[in-house]
Amino acid sequence: MEKLKTSVPNSKVEEIISVASALFSRKGYSATSLKEIADQVGLHKTSLFHYFKGKEEILMEVMDKGLREYVNILNESTIDPNLDAEEKLRVALEKQVSVICKYRNYINVGLNEIKSLSPKNREKYDTKRRQYGKRFEKIIQEIQGHSESPLFKHLNYKIVNLGILGMCNWIINWYKEDGPLGPKEISEIFFGILTQKTTET
Repeated sequence: MEKLKTSVPNSKVEEIISVASALFSRKGYSATSLKEIADQVGLHKTSLFHYFKGKEEILMEVMDKGLREYVNILNESTIDPNLDAEEKLRVALEKQVSVICKYRNYINVGLNEIKSLSPKNREKYDTKRRQYGKRFEKIIQEIQGHSESPLFKHLNYKIVNLGILGMCNWIINWYKEDGPLGPKEISEIFFGILTQKTTET
């Protein structure tokens, strides 16, 4: 999967995307106006069109940013040939959780606003998302192919993948930055749930 890019990368674009992600996440895409976004970044509403063609393009950039972060971290977790399959899962979980905690507004929008995209853009986004999901599937299949590991044996790897990603994505509904557990501790608990192992064993 090719690395996803922001079409117009500069500080003002990043500010617009950040503000929009917070508004879309809190209020929803349809309830957020271009004027609200413009006001919060110190622009006139019409000035937004210097950076984006319209509101849906802003939405696509918000959703793509979440996917870019996922792709980047999962690339890092799977390229090390010295990691065995279960260790890849542990590292992938740790990185997945860290991204969700850090970019939860973007992830929330990506999960809940697909319906707001035009059919053409929805298909583009779904394709990117499916390509990302296959990276986790590859780790699961590698674990299943290890003759000595009982983990996920005889289970449908696609359903296992959906279960793992669903468990991680639900973090956006309850994670608090000032809560008792940080991303690393949460990922260790998830790894323990899945493998009945701790990261210390």
